[in-house]
Amino acid sequence: MTSAVDKILSFADLKTYCRYKISKHLKSWQLVQERSMVLFYKLDSTSAPKITTSIKITEDLRVRVFASNHRVEERHVNLFLDNENVLSNWSQLAGLLNFFGSDPIISLNHSFDYYIAESLNNLYRCLDNFSDEDDSRGSKLGFLINQIALLGCQLYSPQTLDVAFSIYLSSSNCYKEIRSLNCLTLPTEEELVELMNKNSKNLY
Repeated sequence: MTSAVDKILSFADLKTYCRYKISKHLKSWQLVQERSMVLFYKLDSTSAPKITTSIKITEDLRVRVFASNHRVEERHVNLFLDNENVLSNWSQLAGLLNFFGSDPIISLNHSFDYYIAESLNNLYRCLDNFSDEDDSRGSKLGFLINQIALLGCQLYSPQTLDVAFSIYLSSSNCYKEIRSLNCLTLPTEEELVELMNKNSKNLY
C-alpha cells in the first residue's frame, strides 16, 4: 500500500516538490518546469549537444518517455506505473529516472526482443511512407522487415522440447514456475503443445 508521503497529490504538488523529492537524480538529469509540463532530459555533449533521453509529464500526470528521438512504447513505461501512463507516486518517478537514466537503455525484460521490436516498428513506419510508385525500394524494405522478423522467432531443440514436455506432463504449475523465472527460454504451454505435435517424429 502506498504511503501518504510517497503520494503525488496533483500536478502542482509535482512541480512544487520534485526538486526536493528526487534531488539525487538531478546529478544526471536536467529538469525543466513549464506551466503545462515537467520535463526531465539527459544531454549528450560529446560533440554537437543533443537530447538522448527525456521524460515528459503533463498536467494530467501522464508520462511519455523518449529515447533516441523515438517514443518508448507505453507497455514498457506502464510497468513502472499503477495506472496506465499516469504517475501517482514519487517512487514511481524515481524508478523511471533510475531505469531510463541507465546508459545504454536496455529492455525491461529481454533487451534483444525489445530492440528487434523497436527496429521493426521504425521500418514499418518507413514502409508506410513509400508511395505506390516506389515499388522497388518498398519491396527491398519489405524483404528486410521479413528477415529481421525472423530474428524474433524462437527455435527449440528436440531435447529442450522433450524435457519441457516431460515437466509439463508431470506438473503444469511447476512448468509455469520454471518459465516465469526467465532463466531458460521455454515456450508457453500453448506453444509447447503445438510444437510437440509438429515435432513428435523428431522426439520419439
